[in-house]
Amino acid sequence: GSILRIGLPPGIDPRTTGPVEVSAVNGGCMFIRRDVWDMLGGMDRDYFLYTEDLDFCQRYLKAGGRLAVLPQSKV
Repeated sequence: GSILRIGLPPGIDPRTTGPVEVSAVNGGCMFIRRDVWDMLGGMDRDYFLYTEDLDFCQRYLKAGGRLAVLPQSKV
């Protein structure tokens, strides 16, 4: 999982039941409201592979959004 950036970031207890704020979320594990997607223009197609999700997260944070993971969720 760590090679593909899948799983919880280090230091997050998987037994935590509530959301935990993070600085980025893996694109394959995102749930995004449509209005947020439209506001940010989706993911940047100029990125070839693997980093468009990080760019999206950073643009969302700069727009005042907050990102979180639910440690007990399974994708």
